[in-house]
Amino acid sequence: MPKGPHSYAENYFADLLTEMCRAHVLTEAEAQSLMRSSDDVYLPTGRFRLAGGLDPADIKVADLAFVPRAGRATPLLVIEVGFSQSYDNPNHKKLGLLQNAQHWLEQTKGRVKCVVLISINEDKTLQEADAGDDRENHDTLQNDSEQGMDNDWHTDSASTSSSQSTISEYEAQLARFASSPTLVSHFTYPLTAFVELWRYDPPMKRMVQSGARVTLLPTLSAPDITITRMDLGFSPRTANNEFRLPMAPLAIGLAGSARVRLAYQRYLDRGKASRSMGDMDKTVYPDQEDGNEGCDNL
Repeated sequence: MPKGPHSYAENYFADLLTEMCRAHVLTEAEAQSLMRSSDDVYLPTGRFRLAGGLDPADIKVADLAFVPRAGRATPLLVIEVGFSQSYDNPNHKKLGLLQNAQHWLEQTKGRVKCVVLISINEDKTLQEADAGDDRENHDTLQNDSEQGMDNDWHTDSASTSSSQSTISEYEAQLARFASSPTLVSHFTYPLTAFVELWRYDPPMKRMVQSGARVTLLPTLSAPDITITRMDLGFSPRTANNEFRLPMAPLAIGLAGSARVRLAYQRYLDRGKASRSMGDMDKTVYPDQEDGNEGCDNL
């Protein structure tokens, strides 16, 4: 199943509760009292009052959030991932990642405890040197696609009805594509990425950055980030209040399999677009078998 940089980074945090429980930062009961969510959340703006004392609300959807199973809809910990998205853009129509964090933390006045921002981009200045023409792999992949082996898997990552053979065919093609650094670098630039943690400061009534920015790519700047019990709504204890989530696996995965899948999806998209253009040409010019024959008949 396709999993590009955005979904790879998002899913990296999916097992956070289990990992914190294994590290004895959370008890089993505490971990089970929370759940992952990506539901709509209404955030009060706090700027106007409506009849009946209700605040108008903004609707926010987190890439990934951890919420109590009962009694509260507002998330406690939010993960926001941006791929080719602005980091700081106050434009109301298309906010940057930083503004997303501000909405979560400041509009809820700290009911959201922590926001993890992950920014991923392609950097054209880091394009690798051309490793040569990998014609053999390209021709083999093209022949497979023409035989219908791609089966539009790249367009529906949520499909559950495809057969196991289709999955195997997709993965076989992907592995062949991944074996060619030339093809991967042709369809993607190297990725850059960083992680930041933001929390709400009640005395200052605004969000503050917690710790330094952790660069993931091109070079990892720190081994981990720290998630606390308080980030998930639990009181601190005398010991074992912090969980250090390693960042090296995330960096390796983004630079490796996530980038390869992004490149392969673009490769398939281009091939599908080319075939669609060919079909359209045959419809518009049904008597022409190629582009030159029609001119010869003039």
